[in-house]
Amino acid sequence: MNLVIRTKVLIAEENPQVAKELEKLLNLIDNVDLVNKVGSAQEALDSIAENKPDVALVDLSLPDMDGINLIDSLRKINTITQVIIVSDDKDYNTMLRAIRRGASDFISHDVTFEELNIAVKRASDLAFAEKVKSDPTAFGDDTTQETGEGEGDEGLGKIVTIYSPKGGTGVTSIAINLAISLLDKEATVAVVDSSMQFGDVPIFLNEIARYSIIDLIPRVNDLDNKILEDVLVFHKTSGLHLLNAPPRPELAEKVNGNHLSQILEQMRQMFSYIVVNTSSYISDHCLAALDAGDVIVVVTTQEIIAIRAARAFMELWDGLNMSKERLLLTLNRYDKGKNISPERVSEILKHKVAGTIPLDEERALRAANYGIPFMTADKNALISQSVTSLAELVRRQLAEVAEEERFRLFSAVG
Repeated sequence: MNLVIRTKVLIAEENPQVAKELEKLLNLIDNVDLVNKVGSAQEALDSIAENKPDVALVDLSLPDMDGINLIDSLRKINTITQVIIVSDDKDYNTMLRAIRRGASDFISHDVTFEELNIAVKRASDLAFAEKVKSDPTAFGDDTTQETGEGEGDEGLGKIVTIYSPKGGTGVTSIAINLAISLLDKEATVAVVDSSMQFGDVPIFLNEIARYSIIDLIPRVNDLDNKILEDVLVFHKTSGLHLLNAPPRPELAEKVNGNHLSQILEQMRQMFSYIVVNTSSYISDHCLAALDAGDVIVVVTTQEIIAIRAARAFMELWDGLNMSKERLLLTLNRYDKGKNISPERVSEILKHKVAGTIPLDEERALRAANYGIPFMTADKNALISQSVTSLAELVRRQLAEVAEEERFRLFSAVG
């Protein structure tokens, strides 16, 4: 017998007309029950305490409290309820503040049915996951979330590390969109954010970073797939599994290179591909990510300072006795109008530029601001097609280096 879960929704909206329109749209969504409509933050808190809704649609500008600040007060009453902020303020900093404070989504007053349906269902899934975690027996034995653990997978998963020695070259964006491009019916993909101090992978996916790599450290020497499953976040829109960076910069010191190496090696048993996002600073974590990568996508741009940094990295790579066969040099934000061509970059770095990703500031900025990767928003755009081509290059390179024996800096054994 299939278990049908109904979603209880609360509307907290001062404007009666907006509230009425939201109610009309909610009535069109399957298995949704509107438990109350209120016009203030205090009324919302009272209703949440009484009705325990799964989802709350909260206006940003309630008369007695900022809708984002309401999230903190709400959490003290009910940790299950997921908040969707409703506002016509599309300022990036406002949206970012809402997501970082724990909102599951950010929608406008004139939201379409499709947009609201996706937002509510996503918030409902998050609420359901919280219920299962708080009481795993409440819904029977069939509530376990599907993970990337393969049945009958041939061999271990491959690790693809994305790195640039120059900050701000688009590493995180490439990591996420490349991971989406590597997904198919046969392949499962995880993204590991090893930028331990300021990792932003959840922001790029409009995801809430409820758990992070920090949650694995107490059990790092006893890792198994079940422990990892409890910490990994499944991003339903993209199909990716995420291992997030620590929530605060000062926690980064609790994770060392050996920890990261052990975690990545365990994840090989669970996923076809593990894409690792890195910071530009060559830290212990970054070295571990580079060491673990079967293929490293080295990102640079046409800026002289970025090319100089890439050359310094190539020299360091040689000094570590690492094989350059593992490196895929990628030129991001490529502009044909600039004098420095891919051929010239290849000549300077003494390593062929394998692929280019065209400059598309508007699409890349929109993807980052709204947390919708361009590979999801428009697969036919030139920037998306270039990442698809990069994914093919990665697959080809992985096949070429598969049998290569290599020196390792870090041990995967705790």
